[in-house]
Amino acid sequence: MKESSPVAIGINDFPESLGGRLKDVILLFDNLEDHGHRRTEDAFPLKTEDVIFVMMVGGECRMMVNMEEVTVRKGQVLGIMPNSVFMARWASDDMRFCCFSMASDLYDSILKTVGLYISLPERYARFTIVDCDEKSVESSLEMYAIMKRELLGEDYPTKKMVMERYCEILLLKCIYRLDTHQPSEQPELVVPRRVQIYRDFLSLLEQHFLRERNLAFYASQLCLTPKYLSTVVREVSGKHGAQWIDEYVTMEAKAMLRQGRYNIKQVSDALHFSSQSMFGRFFKKMTGYTPKEYKQL
Repeated sequence: MKESSPVAIGINDFPESLGGRLKDVILLFDNLEDHGHRRTEDAFPLKTEDVIFVMMVGGECRMMVNMEEVTVRKGQVLGIMPNSVFMARWASDDMRFCCFSMASDLYDSILKTVGLYISLPERYARFTIVDCDEKSVESSLEMYAIMKRELLGEDYPTKKMVMERYCEILLLKCIYRLDTHQPSEQPELVVPRRVQIYRDFLSLLEQHFLRERNLAFYASQLCLTPKYLSTVVREVSGKHGAQWIDEYVTMEAKAMLRQGRYNIKQVSDALHFSSQSMFGRFFKKMTGYTPKEYKQL
């Protein structure tokens, strides 16, 4: 399997040659001037440490974000919150985007400055897709162009402060769009009981997957029998509950291995496997690669 160019993990992990970056603060990158189509089918999952907003200027892109498949189209903004695992799956030939990423401590600081004491991950889901009208897209592109020119320009003593103010403006505009966003043009429908059980299961899985690998734990948290929970999850998603658990652990393992910050034993320990060899057997079964082979891809 050949893997595509990596998606940004964090601001300081992204090569400066591929976009504008201010260390520890902000990252801007886009493909607005790139007319070549890049494959995304073989991309690998990565975990973001920062807030990411991706504005789709043209075409569309299909991604996996926290185990859910989403499609982002022209005129839409995808917001991804810290600690989310994401992976590009497919992009149209005419896909054009610009991406704005901000350090977690900076957006926390900005929110407090403007009197918003609840963090973005608490205000919104781990990812959100918002429709923008043509005027909003045009305005955001103008701001993006200004910020990019500033980042790529000469350094000066107050540059960091200037960029923080730009970040504040762009973040507040994003928050406004999120707050005024209507999730659907259709009237709100009552979520079927089985769909709600499935969503609650995924929410619990995100919180406890590092330690809890037994479906019985999640069933007990939801006051259900393991058999019934597995049946519901399979009916809604097409996968058994145990498959979701294994795949979530695998996604996390892949993200950690690709970051290059951890050796295999550290990944095994972080995921609470009883031994490195047990982790290796699990990873080989799920991916077809040993952890060492996957790190070297």
